[in-house]
Amino acid sequence: MLYRVAARVWAALDDGPDGICLDADGAVWAASMKRCVRVREGGEVLERVELDEFCFACMLGGDDGRSLFLMAAEWLGVENFGQLLQSRSGKVLAVRAPAPRAGWL
Repeated sequence: MLYRVAARVWAALDDGPDGICLDADGAVWAASMKRCVRVREGGEVLERVELDEFCFACMLGGDDGRSLFLMAAEWLGVENFGQLLQSRSGKVLAVRAPAPRAGWL
């Protein structure tokens, strides 16, 4: 999967992300499949958070901006999307990040 930022490739990873966020060091957190990875421009993976469930999105926040919030849920496939909505398996997980969020509060 290729990521394009301002008409250039940011990083090429094996699987496409479902959600991304940027940290103050210029690295991108990408939620994808059962993990969330922190990637430097060019594709070097700096950090990896493995999950038991599908990770749909990520966001840096908290008081100091160093909480990485991960939105996860059981994934039953596109054909069973209706069951996913009724399963109520969704959750928000949080881990400590090495760099705070980018941008304003």
